[in-house]
Amino acid sequence: MSILSIKPAFSNLKQLVTGSNKERVFIKDLYTPTGIELQKAKSMLEHYAKAKKINIQFAHGLNELEEDVLEIAVTNKKGKTAKQVIDGNITDVLAITQHKKMMLENSDGCNYIANCNSTFEDTFIRRVYRTVERLANSLSNKKQK
Repeated sequence: MSILSIKPAFSNLKQLVTGSNKERVFIKDLYTPTGIELQKAKSMLEHYAKAKKINIQFAHGLNELEEDVLEIAVTNKKGKTAKQVIDGNITDVLAITQHKKMMLENSDGCNYIANCNSTFEDTFIRRVYRTVERLANSLSNKKQK
């Protein structure tokens, strides 16, 4: 009986040492401001990674110009990896303008196509989400040889 009770203890110890196999988001430099912001979004990123069957790794650092950068690496289940470096400054809020064509209706009830500009704010977490999604889509859209 004592052997049976020891076996679960060893498997729990193994999970503590190696990390959970279910964890799909890895944040290096966890105690930096960037790491703290990523930790807040980790549960949402975990759900996305599980649904897409990918692993996501974040590494914070400085580039040659001493600017904050964040490297995002996405790996699919076949081992293919896509990486991108984005601005790692968590306080920057960028104004993004997109040019689109939209169908509008004039006062006579006729539809016409107009060129429109749409502006929105791009925060750090939005940049991270957008980059992870772009990298995941690039891995799934690549033709496997």
